[in-house]
Amino acid sequence: MMASGEGGRSGRSGSVRADVAATEDGGPGEQLDNLDEIRQRLQRLREEEHKQDADLRSALSHAGDMEVKIASLQSLQPKLAKLFLTAKDLSEMVGSTCALAENVSSKVRELDMAKGRLQSTIQRVDDLIDLRTCVDGAQAALNQDKFEEAAGHIHRYLNFDQEFLAAAVHNGGAAGSDVADGDGLSVSAETLEAAKRDLEQRIEQRFEAAAASNNAAEVLRYVKLYPLLHLHHQGMHSLCRFLRQRIQHDHDARFRKDEGQRQYVKLLMSLLEQVAKVVEEQEPVVETHFGAGYMPELVKALLQECDVRGGQILDEFLRVRQCDQLLKGTSPRVQSAGGDETPGVDLKMLDGLLGELTQCMSITAMFFRFLSRKMDADQQRVTEAGAVQSGGPPAPKPEFLTTLLRASTFNRQLQELAGQYIALEQHFLVASVRKAIAMQTRQTDGTPVTTVVDDVFFLLQKCCHRAVSSYNPDCVCAMINHVSSTLLTEYLPAIQARAEKGYPTTDLAGVLQSKLQSIGSRNESSSDTATEYLVVMNDTEVSYEYTSKLKNDLSSGIQQKFQHSPAKDKSKLESCVSDLSATANTFQQTLMGFMNELCGKALRSQLRGFVDALPTNSFELSEDDVTGFDGQSPFMASLVTGVQGILRNFKPLLLSNGYNRLVAGLVDQLVVLLEQALGHVSFNRLGGLQFDRDLRSLVTSVSEATQWPVRDKFARLSQVSTLLNLESVAELADYWGPTSGVTWRLSPSEVRKVLSLRTDFSRPDIDKLRL
Repeated sequence: MMASGEGGRSGRSGSVRADVAATEDGGPGEQLDNLDEIRQRLQRLREEEHKQDADLRSALSHAGDMEVKIASLQSLQPKLAKLFLTAKDLSEMVGSTCALAENVSSKVRELDMAKGRLQSTIQRVDDLIDLRTCVDGAQAALNQDKFEEAAGHIHRYLNFDQEFLAAAVHNGGAAGSDVADGDGLSVSAETLEAAKRDLEQRIEQRFEAAAASNNAAEVLRYVKLYPLLHLHHQGMHSLCRFLRQRIQHDHDARFRKDEGQRQYVKLLMSLLEQVAKVVEEQEPVVETHFGAGYMPELVKALLQECDVRGGQILDEFLRVRQCDQLLKGTSPRVQSAGGDETPGVDLKMLDGLLGELTQCMSITAMFFRFLSRKMDADQQRVTEAGAVQSGGPPAPKPEFLTTLLRASTFNRQLQELAGQYIALEQHFLVASVRKAIAMQTRQTDGTPVTTVVDDVFFLLQKCCHRAVSSYNPDCVCAMINHVSSTLLTEYLPAIQARAEKGYPTTDLAGVLQSKLQSIGSRNESSSDTATEYLVVMNDTEVSYEYTSKLKNDLSSGIQQKFQHSPAKDKSKLESCVSDLSATANTFQQTLMGFMNELCGKALRSQLRGFVDALPTNSFELSEDDVTGFDGQSPFMASLVTGVQGILRNFKPLLLSNGYNRLVAGLVDQLVVLLEQALGHVSFNRLGGLQFDRDLRSLVTSVSEATQWPVRDKFARLSQVSTLLNLESVAELADYWGPTSGVTWRLSPSEVRKVLSLRTDFSRPDIDKLRL
């Protein structure tokens, strides 16, 4: 029985395993031998069966609605059949309409093609008929010297389809019964060609006569006829030849008129103004009668005339002004540091020459800019037209004018002129700065600066603005570099040499008082080291401000003058101007060096005399002591009086910013000395309170003496005062830590050291602090 029971279980197990294997997603081939897996699989099958039962019940619950919808759809079947038939008929109708439209369209295309051929035929017949009219009209007009009318008839003939005309002559003139035969057509064409040559010869003769008599109206009359004969280039050549003769004639007249004392800048300006006026006047003529794309020929011819006449002006200008001799005079010996002005080079004369050079460059730069605008306008017209008219030149390239200028001898002379200007301007600047340094004196109005600052920066500004007015970016960049070099190699060393002895540290108060009494004197002794040192500081301060102002002025001027220049030139100019910031920073660093020496030596020694008295004063005070101080301790009263005395003596000898900077430097030294001296003083609670009052009075006194904020410089001392005023060591917890809102400038070791100055604080309590 047991065996049979086991067999029965085994059989049922095998049956379940087989059923599961047959119904599983994995397929009938999958075998499940584990009883737990079989049970899990069976559970999932039961869940799926329940889900399907629920779906069937849901579907059966809607069976009535489904039957109603099916019945409704069945009732639509007859209507759909009728609609299908209607759609089929409509499709057939559309198809037939499309076929008809294609048929009509093809016939329309054929008609359009026939119409075009007919119009072409009619046009050619008209041309053949007009040919006779052109022959008769041209001959009659020539006999009566009516050149415009004759040119019009010949222009009509030249616009005929020449290939068709040649074919008509060859085929015997089969264009119509009213048209002459081939021989007649050939004779007419030959007659018109002969008339064209005759008219061209007559126009040339009349043009030459009008040009010889300088009759601009007649010249323009005959020039307009060339394009009608398809002689565009010949007409432009004749026009340019006449314009060049006219410019030459006027230039020679001006040259002879000023033969005694020529004003070369005025001559050059008159020449370029005349050329620009010619371009302005002839532009509409060329555009109207010759078409777009012919302005480059006019500009090229006029630039060639500028090469001759402008070169003549520049050559004589350089010869008369002896520029070569002046350039030889500006030898390296003159430019070397410490050299004297070259004998024979008159700076006043050189200044006038430099003005003429920049005017020449400025005039030509504006002239070339004018030509560039005209060329751009012509290029735009060519682009808008799409193509140059028949017989015209190819469209000018955008770099056409650049190529012309590169080949222009006049432009090359101007570039050489710019190089000479740069060399002469550099010499003028260096020599003038050295002269200003040698002639420097104290200002007569009592201002504690010398005249060299205003003189030098007036020269620098003059040279820079003169370079900017030349409209030449290379000249501007060169001059800016020369200005920076002159400031750093000529001017700044002269300032530093005046202060090389430093500031005297002995008897500071006596020196200042005596110099204060003699301020404004024009005969001050050169051995007055203290006053000279302070004046040097003032000169350096103003030099720093003037350098920054010069940079801003140059930036504004360049932006205005070169707003239409290429981006490459603008970038180069901006880079050169920005270099002046480094020069200004050099003056600022030099000034800080002077100030540090003054504060670190003279002022520090003077302040030390006051601060060293602090350890000799007791701050273990009683209430009677505090009451008797009347707000300030004797030490602080003496210190405040001493500081006020020092500042009072320096104030009339320094400029505003220099004085404020001196106060800031004095405070830096004073704070350091006070921190050092406090380490040797003992305090009690009342002593800490008194020190807080003393510190506040000192801060107030110094703050009132300057326009710059200095309270932050006392931050460490203020925190020392806070520590000395604690009632107990434990109270520090209210001021220390991230939640206190106080940013401590003192380190934990410094805090413990300050707390140890309080004689009533326990050392173990201080050591227990967790900082």
